[in-house]
Amino acid sequence: MSRIDSTFQQLKANGRKALIPYVTAGYPFADVTPELMHAMVAGGADVIELGVPFSDPSADGPVIIDLPQAVDAAGNNHAARMLERDTENLALYLGQFAPALRGSAYGREIWELYEAGKLKPGVALTGRVEEINTPVDLDAVLQNIEDVRREEERRRERAAAGEGEGEG
Repeated sequence: MSRIDSTFQQLKANGRKALIPYVTAGYPFADVTPELMHAMVAGGADVIELGVPFSDPSADGPVIIDLPQAVDAAGNNHAARMLERDTENLALYLGQFAPALRGSAYGREIWELYEAGKLKPGVALTGRVEEINTPVDLDAVLQNIEDVRREEERRRERAAAGEGEGEG
């Protein structure tokens, strides 16, 4: 009999439910995982589920969120899309049981609140965002790009000539 089987038998004999926390191996750092596991045992864990990043998540059922996300949103160009992807996956899966979640936009709503500095604990979310359908002024965008390109060209020419080195 395995240690897990004997733990479950003992819990059942004592009329207890199992406390089974989950930790992703190596997250946030490899040397932290054993410390976390010891703390879980000290806190009363009966069994620990140790996840292996990018292993076979489909073995446990549908993939909702593919990896615990701890992202410095200010320093990650993909943070908004990751949030939207994960909240969309949640809405699709949970929409089977709560159809009102289908088509919601919690990720975009949360991101807009974050960007506006209004994302705080307890803020009420609606799952709805205002769609902005203003046409893009492509000519103005292209002109801005050209202006920046010319300015950078002039800066490099000055730097090559020994003028304005270190200016940005």
